[in-house]
Amino acid sequence: MLRQKTFRSRLLVSCMAAAFLAIIIPIAGLSQTAGTGALTGTIYWDDVKTPAENAVVKLRNIQTGKELQGPPSNNKGLYLVKDIPEGRYIIGVGTSRGDYNFNFEVFIKANETAKLSLALKTAESLIVLEKAKEKGFFAKPAGIALAVGGVALLSFGAYELFKAEEKSPTKK
Repeated sequence: MLRQKTFRSRLLVSCMAAAFLAIIIPIAGLSQTAGTGALTGTIYWDDVKTPAENAVVKLRNIQTGKELQGPPSNNKGLYLVKDIPEGRYIIGVGTSRGDYNFNFEVFIKANETAKLSLALKTAESLIVLEKAKEKGFFAKPAGIALAVGGVALLSFGAYELFKAEEKSPTKK
């Protein structure tokens, strides 16, 4: 029986092992710190068109009270806050025009990047916006009841107008 010689090269085996380890083990510095996430998005002024440059996003952990902040936003209003420990946060934004606080919370999940765009509105602009959102008469319950009643009355009137009259048995 002939015995074939198998090609064995230490260099080839070493390269294959290094490639396997590079796939399995993440390279330090390229991935986020374990147990942390990130938050990114765009910040706009109250017209929701103009990007807010040099705005600083600030986060406060609801449970621990620890505050974090990211670098200032760029000229397109884009921001990125990295290495945020997993948890629930309240958001604020500091700008040259003042500070803005938002009354909602975000959950940052480890090893994920949350996306949130913000519009910086003052309290006065929110009041004007709320007044503009007031309902018209026919969107309120009294207006709806009036509209339904009017349609019912018109329908009944049309029915009475067009129904066939029965002929009297005495008249032929």
